[in-house]
Amino acid sequence: MNITSPSSNQTQTDKEIQRAEQAAALRFLDSLQTTLVACRDEAAVCATAAQRIAAEFDSIVFLASFDPIAGRFEDACGTGAPVQTHEDQMREAVMLRRTISIDNKVFAPVVFPDGLYGEKQGDSPKEERHVWGVLVLERRAPSAPTFGKVDRQTIRAAAARIAAELERRDGQLLDRVLDTLLRKAKPIDVYTHALREIRRFVPYDFGASIVTMQRGIAQITVRAEKVVGRRGDRETLHDGPRRGRVVLLTAEESEWLSGQERPFVLLKENDTFRLVRAEAGTVNAGDLWRVLGVDDGSSEAAVLCCPLVFGGQMLGLLRMVATRASAFHPVEQYGHLLERFSRLLSVTLYRSELYHQSDRQLQAIKEIGRAMTEPISVEEICERVLQLALRVLRVEVGVVGLVNVEGEVELVAHRGCTLPQTPELEIDEGIAGTVLRSGRSRAVPDVSQDPDYVVFNARVRSELIAPIAYDREVIGFLAVESFEIGRFREEDEEVITFVEAVANQAAIAIKTAQLRKEAMRRLGPSVSIDPTLSSAGFQDLLIVELRNKIEQLGAANERLASANQAKSEFLARMSHDLRGPLNVIVGLANLLTDPKVGPGLTVEKQAESLRVIQSSGEVLSSLIGDILDLSALEAGKVELIRTTVDAAAAFSYLQSMAATLAAEQRRELSFSFSLDPAITAIWVDEQKFMRIMMNLLSNAIKFTPSGGAVQISAIPDGASDSLHLVVSDSGVGIEAEHLDDIFAPFRRIDSTHGGPKGTGLGLAVVRQLADLHDGRVWVESRLGAGSDFHVHLPGALLHPEEVLSVKVEPPKVTAPYTFPGSRDKGLVLVVEDTQAHMDLMRLAVTSRGYRMHGVQSGEDAMVWLETNRPDVILLDMQLPGVDGFSVAAKIKGSVELNAIPLVAVTASAFVDNEERALASGCDAYLTKPIDLAKLLATIDTVMA
Repeated sequence: MNITSPSSNQTQTDKEIQRAEQAAALRFLDSLQTTLVACRDEAAVCATAAQRIAAEFDSIVFLASFDPIAGRFEDACGTGAPVQTHEDQMREAVMLRRTISIDNKVFAPVVFPDGLYGEKQGDSPKEERHVWGVLVLERRAPSAPTFGKVDRQTIRAAAARIAAELERRDGQLLDRVLDTLLRKAKPIDVYTHALREIRRFVPYDFGASIVTMQRGIAQITVRAEKVVGRRGDRETLHDGPRRGRVVLLTAEESEWLSGQERPFVLLKENDTFRLVRAEAGTVNAGDLWRVLGVDDGSSEAAVLCCPLVFGGQMLGLLRMVATRASAFHPVEQYGHLLERFSRLLSVTLYRSELYHQSDRQLQAIKEIGRAMTEPISVEEICERVLQLALRVLRVEVGVVGLVNVEGEVELVAHRGCTLPQTPELEIDEGIAGTVLRSGRSRAVPDVSQDPDYVVFNARVRSELIAPIAYDREVIGFLAVESFEIGRFREEDEEVITFVEAVANQAAIAIKTAQLRKEAMRRLGPSVSIDPTLSSAGFQDLLIVELRNKIEQLGAANERLASANQAKSEFLARMSHDLRGPLNVIVGLANLLTDPKVGPGLTVEKQAESLRVIQSSGEVLSSLIGDILDLSALEAGKVELIRTTVDAAAAFSYLQSMAATLAAEQRRELSFSFSLDPAITAIWVDEQKFMRIMMNLLSNAIKFTPSGGAVQISAIPDGASDSLHLVVSDSGVGIEAEHLDDIFAPFRRIDSTHGGPKGTGLGLAVVRQLADLHDGRVWVESRLGAGSDFHVHLPGALLHPEEVLSVKVEPPKVTAPYTFPGSRDKGLVLVVEDTQAHMDLMRLAVTSRGYRMHGVQSGEDAMVWLETNRPDVILLDMQLPGVDGFSVAAKIKGSVELNAIPLVAVTASAFVDNEERALASGCDAYLTKPIDLAKLLATIDTVMA
């Protein structure tokens, strides 16, 4: 028999009552959250919350917002007393970030939990969380019972619901503000509107500005400034007096500011200056205040500075000023907000500086070009060239040296020399000597580490020297020097390209001046012999001769520039194409040898990996073969060894190879091979003949889309013993103006109709091999309807025989494309135009447990994304047609797709513009050859 005591019954009853109260509180909170989400604006959120809470607790309720800049409370809405009544208790609740209960009153801080202003609540101390304001409740009747434990818990939860809804709306407002700024066309509009809009989130009460910094220059420039003023009873913003002002820095200040990566605060208390969040080795806070403070001697007290960094380079600062020393404390509460604003402003600053830098460079080159038409001396040209180069690059020291007829180096123009007399250089002395010998530019980031440097100015820390070359002869050098370590580096392609362009223009101008001087010397005797020759006639003769020479120089320069461009493009393509199969081979080798990279790699996938390695090796061998063949042919070291070749067997081999090539490129094509009955054997170099046919066949398959047709025919050329071959396709065709260029080495005609890319060697090898047979090759094409490549080989026929005409249908290839993983960790979309790379990524991601879908163009990716949502996208940036940068911008510009993580993958042979990929919206950036472990870790990271 169980006997229950009265006390235990009472305890059970109390617990049931408490559970009932908690259940009621949860229902109220859920209802409150639903109601707040449906409110029209923030004012409605506050009013609705106050009314619902007042009714629920039968209390007087009001909400007060807190302005951290001014340090005061402002009435938002409510049903009770004004703010000033309980200001001390409200301030205590806000400062301590906790709920305070006094008698029959409760003060609950409204604290943003995470997202817009800082890190997640669980990862960040309380003082770093952004406080919106305070929620105050007071019982209507003084005799009413005080708020119990469940009541206080419910009030805290209600304040959190209000904060979450206000934060969500602030996040939407921030997205709208940033989207509006992105639509601004002019940089100055972005800056001025950003200074206005950021005040909605960081309500500075004195002023704000955007200042810029240039590398190698110890100064900052105020690009835009807004100052808080009053218009009647309202605050307003107007342009500040410092806009456009330049503020000089010391070397220490410039170095310190350039090294900052996080926001920092400067405080002014009376006449004392303090730097908050200072790093080791900081400069004097008073000196920084002189530079970054408004400092009108009165009301400003705190300066919040957010660095604007792009590509690892400090571009400037976003600066806000307040009248309270603790206005921006703690700065962490604005971390995420400042990060998003600074990212946008950094990209805008970078683009603006890039535009102005390009414009300055173009104007400098034009000015040098105008010097060619003016009757000035070589010395004047060198002075002008040096002055322009120093002005554009914003450096102080430079030299122009020329090689005279005796083979000695003369410093024709120089600036910034601090030595008692200008040093004399030998032809092979110093860094300039290596440039004169090699004919290649050289950048030295730290001259103190280079034993070849010849001191010109003791303060110089880095140097860039470009050769002045004319008609492949180095006639001098242009050197620019900076007081900043690392100002000139080998990876700074834009700066090096500009200095080289200035040197090239200088070479033409110098040669023009020398020719002008020589022409005057030649015409001098005729003036003295023929007294009737007027000065006008002398000038006309001079102009005619100079014009002819200038035209010759211009034509030579154009040919040189065209050849140099073709060579550079070829090297980039060849590097890309060689690194592609190497990337696949290295990646799959890592996959097979490292169990940590591919723990789920089955025997079938291992075999498939080996097949892909074999295929990539064959591609690599073919590319290297093209390079070696062309090199040997141009050097005249290839011998022609004619043998009798069975025509039927040769065409049968080509027939089988056509099906294989089409299958490898996932093309469904119709092939037709026609061999005239009169042709039974041909008299050619078998290896070189097959190379001709394979190159033409591969070219036809490459540029013919699925569903098209490729035809190969061989017929005798009339009554002679010549062989006429025709390879026809139904592909994209070739523009008429490019028909003569496609057989030139290092040339590649990129189709405007989405054709694939190549190295530009295959057809050049065809022409060289045809020439070796004393034959010729030409092409006929119809844009959008296909091309016919003709090969004429004289003396190649021996005996006529039966005709061989077959129709081959290639094996059907299943379209790529969704590959399951052993464990379903998510779906990965791979956008990659190279099938071998696609296979490599498929084996890697499916071995980790992901599913994969692959497409080979940006257009296909956007079509697939209309109905599918992957968990992450791996995007090749060098795609045919629409490139990866455009695809990334479209995805991140879509409301439905912008949340999908994007990982950029590229194998460009040039220095890749990582900043461009990140500015397009990519979340991570990888280069080929791909480190599979890094690839898989990156996928895991962005998905997490």
